[in-house]
Amino acid sequence: MTNDPRLTAAIEAVARTIHMLNKERHQFRWKNASGE
Repeated sequence: MTNDPRLTAAIEAVARTIHMLNKERHQFRWKNASGE
């Protein structure tokens, strides 16, 4: 496996985006559940 800095940066960016989306969805679901 090549140690390409650009590839590493891209993977980190994707992982960060997925983590952010999961956190937002979890907060939204919690807010929705507590609002009922």
